[in-house]
Amino acid sequence: TALGSTTCYNLYGVVIDAHMPHQKKENGFCQFIKIIDPSMHHKLKTDDSTRNQQELNNGCASVTFFARSKALLPIYHRVGDIIRIQRANIG
Repeated sequence: TALGSTTCYNLYGVVIDAHMPHQKKENGFCQFIKIIDPSMHHKLKTDDSTRNQQELNNGCASVTFFARSKALLPIYHRVGDIIRIQRANIG
């Protein structure tokens, strides 16, 4: 993806961290979560030459949701839930 692009994206991810929704100064709520998918997170890899396990570059995506009420924010029950995000702007 390109930052600043006006293209909307659809994606799936596994929730690894989430914060409770909180009210913004202007009439609305926001919520932050972190997600991963197989393209960002890799299992331990065995190096053939040294037979040592190495952690590959692991990353996550931080997602911020904005809504006029708490009821419109996504519902998750626990870490490990799979979330589908539609029409997201990447920034």
